Amino acid sequence: LPKRDRHRVLTTNGTSPKNGQTYYKVTVQRSYKDPKGGFKSTNTFSRDDLPLLTEVATAAWRDILKREAEAAATESKDKE
Repeated sequence: LPKRDRHRVLTTNGTSPKNGQTYYKVTVQRSYKDPKGGFKSTNTFSRDDLPLLTEVATAAWRDILKREAEAAATESKDKE
């Protein structure tokens, strides 16, 4: 990532109160230095951030699929 800013993906999960299934949500933030040298974060992105944002979102999606597969495998073993 460029030194001027960093992207961070926060993947959170919870359990649906209706059916007990786990769900995942993703938040993407961009950190940057303000003119005074302090760090700030935002969830807005410029045109040039969008290709990287696509890669970050795809990586988060793949991570969620992996977590779901691992949970399904664990659940399957527990039923045996």
